[in-house]
Amino acid sequence: MPTQTTMENPESAKLQLQRDNFYLFCEQTSEFEWVDNWHLEHVAGKLQSVSEGKIKRLILTIPFRHGKSQLASRALPAYFLGHHPNHHVIGTSHSATLAKKMSRDVKKIIASDAYSEVFPGVALAGTKGKDAADEWDLAGARGGYIAKGAGQGVQGVGAKLIIVDDVYGSREDAFSKTTRDKISDWFENDLKTRLDKDGAIVVINTRFHHDDLISYLETQAASHPEADQWELINFPAIKEDDADPADPREIGEALWPWRMSEAELESLKLTRPDIYWCAYQGNPTPPGGTLIKKADILFHGGWRTLDLADATIIQSYDLRHGGQGKHTSFAVAQLWAKIGPNAYLLDQHRGKWAPDVTLDKILELNESALWQRAGSIYIENKADGKSLIPMLKKHIAGIDPVEPKGSKEGRVMAVQPYFAAHNVYIDKYAAYRDEFIAECTMFPAGTNDDQVDAASQALNKLFNRAAPRNVVALFG
Repeated sequence: MPTQTTMENPESAKLQLQRDNFYLFCEQTSEFEWVDNWHLEHVAGKLQSVSEGKIKRLILTIPFRHGKSQLASRALPAYFLGHHPNHHVIGTSHSATLAKKMSRDVKKIIASDAYSEVFPGVALAGTKGKDAADEWDLAGARGGYIAKGAGQGVQGVGAKLIIVDDVYGSREDAFSKTTRDKISDWFENDLKTRLDKDGAIVVINTRFHHDDLISYLETQAASHPEADQWELINFPAIKEDDADPADPREIGEALWPWRMSEAELESLKLTRPDIYWCAYQGNPTPPGGTLIKKADILFHGGWRTLDLADATIIQSYDLRHGGQGKHTSFAVAQLWAKIGPNAYLLDQHRGKWAPDVTLDKILELNESALWQRAGSIYIENKADGKSLIPMLKKHIAGIDPVEPKGSKEGRVMAVQPYFAAHNVYIDKYAAYRDEFIAECTMFPAGTNDDQVDAASQALNKLFNRAAPRNVVALFG
């Protein structure tokens, strides 16, 4: 039953609702056209729980231009500061420029008449300058806002709320292992240290790559019971299954038809599947694979079932890069044979070996009768290969240092037609089978690419090597 105050002053009751309900607050203070949709209300409810201290760690991966930044990076800081004017918010993005733009958007909300009606007495201080965007304060309170680009140091005051909005500036940045490692280290060892006791973090990210910041956070949560445990919201642009009880749609329905219809999304899926799957479905890898399709990797029954008498057999190595820390990559040794038009992966060994262990491993492999059948030994002349190749040449004949040409993607694209034509086979019973298939089909968005590198190197040599010159024809 309405209270007397509500009945006598409905405008006051409306403003109280906007103070108490983040979704209504967003609708009231938005400078853009506001089109209601169930997913906006659901996300707003979670963000309100963040403001109220009920959710401490939240990840949002809903599609491009479907409201996540408007809700989480623009409206939430203003709403949070309205309720907690003595606390700070840190807002980050992939660049300082974009972080400052978000900061100005938050200031614009706080400076609006609509905000002043909802939160009377909460206003911007003038001490930092009217146009300040990297750091500003509230008038008559201890709280304020700090804007930082990814990788920038965050010194000084802590924050009760940290918002991380798309820390990778491009798909290329997300595909760079160096950049991904730097972002994870920055988040863990710099940004997170500025969080006040019982503070909250909201991470917004487009899933360009399986080994991104979200993967890092999920791995930490799964590996350590005491690590931060994250709540994930991922509503794909097109619903694919009924796995998420919070999603009321029928399978095949668009998330926000006002923004993008089923027809528009299907067109995007056909013309730009890479963007469709990562930016709109929250999945860096399309079902079935990206460059290399799962259906195009065929099986043989083991090297003993093959006639290797006239085969061209080679060894291919992609050696470890990095020190002994958590970002060290794998070393991979592969043995391949070409019989007629087809290439067969006969054997593979893989590990995070130190250089001395890698040296012993290669020498050990070359003592086996099977690996001794190789006529050529290809080792990428990078990373540990640079130091190991001269030492290996003292013990093993046939070593051919390889200077990789072009990008990893380009080298895989060069051999992709052989997969598509069903000319590539792997051992059906090998222990490495599943991890090899997973890495190939996830490339270039997978966590690792060492097996793919070794395979593309081998296949480029087996299929694209210049044919032997005919001596008789040469000399007439």
